[in-house]
Amino acid sequence: MAEAGNDISDWFRSIPVVTRYWFGASICLPVLGSFGLLPPRLLILLYDPVVYNFQFWRPLTSVFFYPISPMTGFSYLINLYFLYSYSTRLETGTGLVAMVSLLC
Repeated sequence: MAEAGNDISDWFRSIPVVTRYWFGASICLPVLGSFGLLPPRLLILLYDPVVYNFQFWRPLTSVFFYPISPMTGFSYLINLYFLYSYSTRLETGTGLVAMVSLLC
């Protein structure tokens, strides 16, 4: 009988590559920030630290970071759902065809 951990890891490995890393980073960074293991002030995008202190990770981490609180938890889950569904479709080609047909 398959264990629950194997089912989740099999599902995660079945996600297309770019979506998998984007989805994983979109879960890991907010959780680490909410537990205090990574300071959220280092993950958000601020102009002065990027330009004057050469903190070039900020544009990338600000894409993945979402401040999780009791007031934003549900919207965070909805954002994760849309990220997964739309980027999976774009990466597998079904969304790309729809996007190109919409543009033409």
